[in-house]
Amino acid sequence: MFDLILEGGWIVDGSGNPGYWGDVGVRGDRIAAIGRLKDMPARRRLKADGLVVCPGFVDMHSHSDIFWLAQPEALPKIRQGVTTEIIGQDGISYAPVSPANLPFWREYLAGLNGDFDIDWDWSSVGEFLDRLGQRVSLNLAYLVPHGAVRMEVMGLEKRPAKPTELTRMAELVEQGMREGAFGLSTGLYYVPAVYADTAELTALCRVVARHHGIFVTHMRDYGAHIEEAFEETCAVCRQAGVRTHISHFNTTAAIGCRLMDRARQEKLDITYDSYPYLAGCTLLSAILPPWVQEGTVEEAVERLRRPENRQRLARELEERAVRLELLYIAGVRTPANQRYAGLNVLEAAKLAGQAPADFLADLLIAERMAVPAVAHHTYRTEEDFRALLRRREQIVGSDGVLVGSHPHPRGYGTFPRILGRYVRQEQVLELEEAVRKMTWAAAGRVGLAQRGLLVEGWFADITCFDPTTVIDRATYEQGSLPPEGIHYVIVNGQVVLEEGEHTGAYPGRALRSHGNS
Repeated sequence: MFDLILEGGWIVDGSGNPGYWGDVGVRGDRIAAIGRLKDMPARRRLKADGLVVCPGFVDMHSHSDIFWLAQPEALPKIRQGVTTEIIGQDGISYAPVSPANLPFWREYLAGLNGDFDIDWDWSSVGEFLDRLGQRVSLNLAYLVPHGAVRMEVMGLEKRPAKPTELTRMAELVEQGMREGAFGLSTGLYYVPAVYADTAELTALCRVVARHHGIFVTHMRDYGAHIEEAFEETCAVCRQAGVRTHISHFNTTAAIGCRLMDRARQEKLDITYDSYPYLAGCTLLSAILPPWVQEGTVEEAVERLRRPENRQRLARELEERAVRLELLYIAGVRTPANQRYAGLNVLEAAKLAGQAPADFLADLLIAERMAVPAVAHHTYRTEEDFRALLRRREQIVGSDGVLVGSHPHPRGYGTFPRILGRYVRQEQVLELEEAVRKMTWAAAGRVGLAQRGLLVEGWFADITCFDPTTVIDRATYEQGSLPPEGIHYVIVNGQVVLEEGEHTGAYPGRALRSHGNS
C-alpha cells in the first residue's frame, strides 16, 4: 500500500536524462516505486496528466534564514516548487552567535532578513538548526557564516587575524561542521568578513575540506576588479583543496566564460549560481564608502549625522559616478518613510526636497541602516545571462530577499521564470537540463544525501508543474506576485502545496551534513 501515487506524469528525474511517462509511488517520506502503478493500492492518488513530475527544486542561494521562523508556510518558495533552501549565505547569518553579538546581527541584517518577534534562543549552529526544524514547510541546509565566526573571535576589528584568533575561528568552523553545516560561506563585501585576507579564508577552508564540505563565496568584487577577486577564489580552492562555489556570478559572458574556462583548465573544482534577472538586491547602505560602514550600526549612523561627512559622501558618490537613478528602495520600516518605497533614490530625494546625499543619510539614520534596495545592472545583458546559464557549471539560485513592500521579484519567481521564459519561450535550455540545474546540480554539489533525484528509496521531495503554463508573475513593481503553473509540491512525502494553496502540512526539516535526514 502506497501513501500516495502521482499518476500519469512526464517524469524528469533531475539527472538531465530524457523524460518518460510514468507514475511515482510514495510511502512515508520516501519514493517507494517509479513505473506503471495504475493498479497498485494507495491511500491517495493525484492526477499528474500533462504535468512534469520532477525532484523538488533546491534554491542554491537564499536569504530566508529567520523568515520561516515567523512564516513557516514558506509560501514564496513553496509556490515556486522549492523544497530545499541553502541558507547561511554571504558570511552573514545568526549562528554561531553569543548573546553579546546577537543584537548586532539582528540590527545589521534586518534589511535583508527582517527582525521578527520570535524567540532568539540559540547560540550554536546545532541549536539554530534545532530551531529551524521545529515547524517549517521546506528543508533547510546551513552554511557556517564566516562573518559570524570572525565576529565571535575578533569583533569588528579591521585587521588580519592573529594566529591564536585564527585557531579559535577554525575551532568554531569545526564545531559548526560537526553540528551539521554543509560548508562555509563568506561575504567579502560585508563587515566583518571584508577585513579578512586570503590566508584566513584558506585556513578555515582546510577545516571545511576535511569534512568534505563546500566553500561558498560572495567574492570581493564582480565589476572592475573581478579578475583579482576570481584569482583569490581560485587560490583558496587550490590551496585548501576545497570544493568551491561562487555566489551570484553576475558578470558578462566574455569575462565569466573566460574565467571559468581558466579554472577548468587548471582542474579547479568551481561552480557558480545565478538568477534570471538583470538587477541585484542588497542593503542600501552597501553603496556607502567603507569609511561610513565601519563598526556597528550606531557608529555608522553617527557618522552620517555629521555635516562634514555628508559633504564628503556627496563628493565621493559623484566621483564614483554612482547611478542613484538605478537604485530603488525596496522597503522601509518607519511610517514616515513609506512614501519612498518603490522609488529610486533620485526620485525619493526630489520628493523629500533634499540633495541625494542628505536624503540617503537621513533615510538610513531613520531606518537604522535596515533598507533593502534593488539595483539595476548596466554592465551585463540578457545575452550575457543566457550564455552563463547554458554552462554546465551553472546552478540556479534565487538570492531571494523577501523583506520590504517592493521586494526583488527573484524571491518569488526565479524557478518558474527559468521554466517559462528560458525553456518554453526562448528555448535557451532543454527542459531536462533546466530541471537538473534546479535539483541535482545543487543537491549533489552541496552534499544533500538522497535528495535532488527521483530515485526509489530517496526522499520524496517532488514538484509537479504544467510545462505549457508555468511562468513567473512577480515584477519590479509588484515583487511578491505568485507564479503560475506549479500544481503540487511534496516535501518528505507530504503534500504541502495543492493547486496553489498551502495544505497546512509542515514536514520540512533542518538537514544536517551527517545523516542528512
